[in-house]
Amino acid sequence: MIARVRKAALSAAALSAVVAGATVVAGNPAEARTCATFGHIGLFEGAVWGDRSIYCDPPDLLSPLPTTIQKKSGTTWMTVTPTGDGAASYVCKGSAFNTYRLKEAPGKQTTVACS
Repeated sequence: MIARVRKAALSAAALSAVVAGATVVAGNPAEARTCATFGHIGLFEGAVWGDRSIYCDPPDLLSPLPTTIQKKSGTTWMTVTPTGDGAASYVCKGSAFNTYRLKEAPGKQTTVACS
């Protein structure tokens, strides 16, 4: 008799675990979210210009991200702009080539002559 009660209790517990797991896995499809981050840096009308944003769906929204431009000086990076909300620009001068990057996305770099 005790073995039957134990078996029934274990079966009920297993069924509850399966149902709870299905609820978590199934969830509300509207809550599933996909996001992609975008960043660009380049020369535009005599200024190094960078932008960063994140797009999430849902809610089908593009939001700005903090953006700071840095200039390479030897082996270090110097910040040349205050952090912008989605974009930053740095007016550069001269014809020498310099390398710039987005501080928050170091792989986004450009080497340009400013004049």
